Amino acid sequence: MRKKMAAALGSAALLATTLLSGSASAAPAGAAWLCGDAWYSSRAEGHAWIQYCEDKNVIVATVTDDKADGRCPRVSGYLYNGRSYVHSLSVGPKGASRYVEIFAPGGDWFYTAGVSWESC
Repeated sequence: MRKKMAAALGSAALLATTLLSGSASAAPAGAAWLCGDAWYSSRAEGHAWIQYCEDKNVIVATVTDDKADGRCPRVSGYLYNGRSYVHSLSVGPKGASRYVEIFAPGGDWFYTAGVSWESC
C-alpha cells in the first residue's frame, strides 16, 4: 500500500514539474522493457522523453542537448528508499541525442525522474 501511495504522490509531483505531452516512445523499437507512457522533461540545457519501466525499476529515455553552453544534459532518477540519485550518461554537443537506460539498485525503485546536467 505504501508503495502505491508513494507512486501516486510521485506521479503528482511529476505533473507539477514536467510538461506532459502525448505518449511518444523513448524506447527504441523492439525494446524488451515493459514500460508506461513517456513524458517530456526539459531545462535550458536540453530535453528528454522519459519512461518508467519494469515497475519503476528501470528508466529509459532519449536525451537531447539543445544548447552549446558547456553543460551536457542527462536523465537523473531519484530513488525511493535510498533518497539518492542515479544518473544516465550525458549527451553533447548541441544537437546530439542519446538513448539511455538507468537501473535502480536491488530492492529500490525510482520515485521521480527528470533532466539534469553535468559539465562537459
